[in-house]
Amino acid sequence: MSSWAVATGAFDAKGNSQSTAGAIIMWLLNGMVDLNGSFIFIGCVVSLIVAPQVLAYFLSGLFGCASRVILIRWAMTLTFWFVIKSFAAASGALFALVPVAIWGGLEGIRSAFIIQMCVMAISLIMISFPLLGIYNDLEGFLSFLKAKCPTPLINLLTWVHNLATRHSKNSSVADLRGLSE
Repeated sequence: MSSWAVATGAFDAKGNSQSTAGAIIMWLLNGMVDLNGSFIFIGCVVSLIVAPQVLAYFLSGLFGCASRVILIRWAMTLTFWFVIKSFAAASGALFALVPVAIWGGLEGIRSAFIIQMCVMAISLIMISFPLLGIYNDLEGFLSFLKAKCPTPLINLLTWVHNLATRHSKNSSVADLRGLSE
C-alpha cells in the first residue's frame, strides 16, 4: 500500500500528503504509531470498568457490606492484549516506513533515520513477545508477585478486607490469604 501511495503521487518528495488517499494513509499511520494515545485510550476504558467497582467496594466497605470486585481479570487481560497489539502494530508501521523512505525517494531521509526506525521497530516487537509470555503464564506471574509482596502489606490488606466485609454473608479473605502463600 505504501509503495502504491508513493507511485500514485499521494505523497510528494518530502513525504507530505498530496491527496485524500495520502491524508487517510497518514491518519492511519499516525494512529498505529501513537503509543501515547493508545495508552491513554486503554487507561480510560479500564478506568471506566474498574474505577466504579473499586469506589463501590470502598463506599460499601465503610458500612461493612462490601463484595468482591469483579472484572479485574478481564480488565487485566484487555490491557495486556491492547498493549501487545499497540506495540506490534507500531512495529509493523515503522518497518513499513523504512522501504517507503528508501525506495520512495523521499528527500531529506538520512541513513540515521532509517536505522532509528529499524531499531525502534525491533525494540517494540521484542517487548511484545515477553509481554505475551507473561500473559500466557499469568497465574505464574501473579504467584511470583504474591511471593514478593511483603507480609505487613498482606496483613494490612487482610485487615482492611475483613473490616470492609464484616457484615457480608460471603465474607472471605481467601483471595488475600492466597497472597501470602
